[in-house]
Amino acid sequence: MGLRLTVKEATALGIDIPPPPYRKYNAKPSRIDGKGFDSQMEMLRYCYLIQVEMAGALTDLKIHPRFALYADGAGKGTVEVGSYEADFAYNDEAGRIVEDVKGVVLPIYILKRNLFLANYPTLIFREVRKCRKRWTSTRISASSLTAET
Repeated sequence: MGLRLTVKEATALGIDIPPPPYRKYNAKPSRIDGKGFDSQMEMLRYCYLIQVEMAGALTDLKIHPRFALYADGAGKGTVEVGSYEADFAYNDEAGRIVEDVKGVVLPIYILKRNLFLANYPTLIFREVRKCRKRWTSTRISASSLTAET
């Protein structure tokens, strides 16, 4: 059993409290239902998906599913080059959906997304954003990448 102190109590006792870590793009980690999320927007999307699941419109909701990424090794066959961790995966009437909640799109994300689409062409991939208090999603497929780049 540990002793818990507030910041004010700790500083009164002379204990130096380090500042919270700086996060890029002001994303604040959040927790709900004992699950951790990288941003508050991701947590809000989880709350929305839970409501939709309770209404029966989707099933088998997974949080932070991992997918292995493969590429052709020069003469060595297929080689695992990393992994992609999506924000959510679930089933609905369209099929198996993989979602990523996005605020800022970084180049490493685009690379991993393209590798994911090349490795898993049967899955439906969506980028989700919150715009004017509404969720907007963009379906991205491997065939749309040629027009995008």
